[in-house]
Order: sequence, then C-alpha cells, then structure tokens
Amino acid sequence: MRLVKESLILGTIISLFCGLWTRWLESGAYRLYRRFCTALRRAVSASVVVSFFRADWDKHLGSSRICAALCAPLLRLRAYFAGSSRFAAAARGSRVLAFLDVRTAFVFLCLAAFAIPFLPTLVLLILTLASFVLYALNVVLGRAEMRGAPGLVGVLMLLFALCYAVSAVTGLAFPASMESLLMILGLMTAASVCSALLRDKRRRDIFLTVLLLSGALMSLYGIYQYLTGVQADAAWVDSENFAFLTSRAYSTFGNPNVMGEYLIPVCCVGVGMIWTAKSGAARAFYLALTAILAAGLFATGSRGSMLGLACAALLFVIVADHRLVPLAAAGIAAMPLILPPTLISRFAAVLTMTDSSSRYRMSIYAACFDMVRDYWTTGIGVSAFSIVYPHYLYSASNAYHSHNLFLQVLIELGALGFVIFLLLLAAWFQRLYRRTACEQTSHRYLTGAVMCGLAGLLVQGLTDHLWFNYRIVLLFYIIMGIGLACAGGEEA
Repeated sequence: MRLVKESLILGTIISLFCGLWTRWLESGAYRLYRRFCTALRRAVSASVVVSFFRADWDKHLGSSRICAALCAPLLRLRAYFAGSSRFAAAARGSRVLAFLDVRTAFVFLCLAAFAIPFLPTLVLLILTLASFVLYALNVVLGRAEMRGAPGLVGVLMLLFALCYAVSAVTGLAFPASMESLLMILGLMTAASVCSALLRDKRRRDIFLTVLLLSGALMSLYGIYQYLTGVQADAAWVDSENFAFLTSRAYSTFGNPNVMGEYLIPVCCVGVGMIWTAKSGAARAFYLALTAILAAGLFATGSRGSMLGLACAALLFVIVADHRLVPLAAAGIAAMPLILPPTLISRFAAVLTMTDSSSRYRMSIYAACFDMVRDYWTTGIGVSAFSIVYPHYLYSASNAYHSHNLFLQVLIELGALGFVIFLLLLAAWFQRLYRRTACEQTSHRYLTGAVMCGLAGLLVQGLTDHLWFNYRIVLLFYIIMGIGLACAGGEEA
C-alpha cells in the first residue's frame, strides 16, 4: 500500500509538472520570451566579438600551410618508407612493427588517461610518449593519416613550447629546470595524439568513457574519505574561522584543490556524453558517472573548483541552448536556499577577506606583482619561482608558486610567452565555438561541454597554479586535444 501511495504521489507530481510546463509553453509570456531570445541571438550573432569567433582564422592566416611545412620532414620519411628500398620493405614486413599499429597507440593513450589519478607522473609521461611515438611511426609507415591538423592552434602550441624551452635554458634555475621542461614538453604531445586519434567517433566514445570511469573511481574514494572524516592538513582547513570544516577529500591526488581541478573538465565531459548518448541506458550510465564526479568535487571543499564548475555550467547553458537560460537563472537564484549555510559562509569570507586562505593568497599576489615589475620582459625562467620568491615575500607568506596560472606564466616566461599563451587559448576557444555555432547535430553539445570544461578549469586557475601538478598538465593538454578532435567534425 505504501508503494502504491508513493507511486500515486509521484505520478501526481509528474502530471502537475507536465501540466505547468505545457501551460508555460502555450502562454503569451513564453512567446514574448522566445521573441526576446531570438532578437538577442540575432544581435549577438551580428556583433564584432561573435563575428571574430565565427571566422575561419586558419584560412585567413594560412596557418594550415605553416603546419604542412612543419610536417614536411615527416611526410618525406613517409615517402621513403613507401618506396622500394630494402630497408623500407623490411620495415613494412616486420611483425613487430605490424603489432605496433594505431590500435596500440590508442591503447597507450587510454592507459595514460585512466592512470592520471593513480600512477606516478613518470609513468604517465612514458605512456603519453609511447602513444605519440607509435602514432608518428604509423604515419611514417603509411598506416595512419595525419588527420585533425591543429592549424593555428598547433602553430601557437609549438611557439609556446619553444618559449618554455628558451625560458628553461636561459632562466635562473638552469640546469635544474631541464627536468620540468622535459616533463612539460612530453605531456604536451598528448594534445596532438588526441586531436588525431579521437576524430573517430567509436575511439572517442571509448576514450571518454575510460576517462569518466577513472574519475568516478577516484571520486568514490574521495567521497569515502569525506564521509569517514579523513584527517585534513591544517593548511587546508581554517579552524579559526570555520570550526565546522574538519575534513576535505583529496583522494589519490594528496590535495583537495588538485582533485577539484581534475574533476571540473571531467564533469563537463560527462555532461557532454549525456547529451550525445543515443539510448536511455547510456544516458543513465553517464548521468550516474557525472553525479559521482560532481559529488566528489563538492567533497573537496574547494571553492575555486566549485566556482569553476558553476561558470562552466552557465557557459554550457548559453552555448548549448538559450532556452535553458531561465532554468539556469532560477538555479542561481535558488542557490542561497539550496546550498548549506556553511558553504555560503566560506564563499562570503572570500569577499570580506576574513579567512586565512584569502589573506595568504593576497600576500602572495602582492609579492608576485613585484616580481613581474622586475622581470616582465624575460621572466625568471621555468622552476625558478622558489629561488626568486624569498626575496619578495611579505611577512611569513611562504609559497611554492603564485597560486594563479596566468600570473605564473607571466612570471616564468615573461611578456612574450604570456601573450603567446593567451593567443593559444583564444585560438582554441575560437575554433571550438565556431564548431558549436555552425553545427546543429548532437555532436555540438559534446564540443561545447569540452570547451566549457577547459573554461571552468581556467577559472580555477585564477586562484591556483594548475600546472604545479604534472597530472593536471596532462589532463589540460588531453582536454585541448579532445576539443581539437571535436572541432574537426564527427567521423563514423
């Protein structure tokens, strides 16, 4: 009887909701709202900013020809191995090389993505480089096409890598900086491999599912930590101002902020897979994974990560379907009623600067701006922050980095590297936005979700140095590569 009652109540609620929704769609207010949204969309589409983002800058700047020139040595090798020389024939007939095909490269790429939360960074580097080398080998042997050419994004990424190399060699931390340089450059190759291998829809779905499963397993462990009250480092909890904050999940990352940084783009990927799933069972599966990921993010207690995810969600609503904007506005208005008072008080403390974390960061930022003033032309070099910062620190605010990705890039690489970094991000976002604006299939939702995921991660980057942890470096360039693959269109 109780089950019947509950089912009747549930059915009544659903019927009431459907009736209200139908009346809303048939109302004059909704028609006025549709007209307003249509006029607003036309005005925005005709604006200079949106026209810039919709333009085909690869065509205007000829960056595809530059990429082709850079890939010319690889193509010459490919022509050689397609020839009739004895060595080329032996390479084509080798059983070992036959085993090391594109599928093997894809397996290494999936292993790297799955292992991000679990294995040491050196293992991640080996897996990433193995995938890159195997893909390049198959291109040379003629068994793989150079699909998904990154164009302007690829040129800017190459220039950014060059800035890193020059900064590492000429910086104040040389030769110790070479270790960081090799790690960064090796992990950056994930972007090119993802952009090439994930153009295929079946591969992309497998890869993203692997990424989501890995994140969900890591999140479950973090949720367990939060529920069991794992002891948190004293630096992560402000017991003086927030006596209730005694535990924060950090799972396998060892730091709750890093765990939150990882979960922002992965959550967004989950949302994209929900929208593109073809069956109800698949949608339920991806919805469950995304719910676990979101719960894990909230268990971290990271305000920057929550803000990043909220900004990503708002941007996705705008990009995906303007009809969802009222729902987003209602959700934002309801936050003070839904969120626990403890969380609201922590966000309010940021505005009033009453918590130790905000005061700590402001002291670091003041010292970092002094460093920028003295080194803005050339930068201090890769991995030199710990050498230079002690000469600028205020009071006892010791730090290993600037707690701001953009500020860190400016400090380390100088003005030129900083500008190239901004151009790289602008070119990447422009390419993905152009795809979402021009395409009308469900694929655009995945592209938009990936774009919003990186945007949310960069919002978190305003309060933390994302690349201090090499796992997030790998995830960052994997997301960039997925975005380039999505922007290249959907292939069966």
